[in-house]
Amino acid sequence: MCAANRLSAENVHRTCRPADIPFETTAAVSTLPSMGEVVGQDRAVQALSFGIGIRRPGYNLFAIGPAGVGKETLLRQFLRDRAGQQKVPTDWCYVHDFADPDHPRSLELPAGMGVRL
Repeated sequence: MCAANRLSAENVHRTCRPADIPFETTAAVSTLPSMGEVVGQDRAVQALSFGIGIRRPGYNLFAIGPAGVGKETLLRQFLRDRAGQQKVPTDWCYVHDFADPDHPRSLELPAGMGVRL
C-alpha cells in the first residue's frame, strides 16, 4: 500500500492569467459542446454515438450520473446534431374515428403539414 503524501498549496493551486483567455467576453463562447468537443468523456461519447446510430424500434439511450453535470444538455445537443443530418420525418396525426371512437385513426402527412390540419 502507498503511503499518503502531503501536498502543498502550490501543488493543488492553478492560476489563470486573463491574458491567456482567448475571448473578450463569455458571449463569444459556445456553451453546448458537439460530439468532437467533449473533454475527458471519450467512452461516453463513443457510447452515445453508437446508441444514437441504432435505428431500430426498442432501443433507447439511458444516461446515469450525478445531477447537474450536463447529461441532459449533452444528450440533447448530440441528438440535435444527428437530427440535422437526417431527412425531415413525416408528421403523424391522430384524429377521431366516428365509426370506432375508442380507436383514433392515424394520418401520415408530409413534414410540416400536421400543424395545418
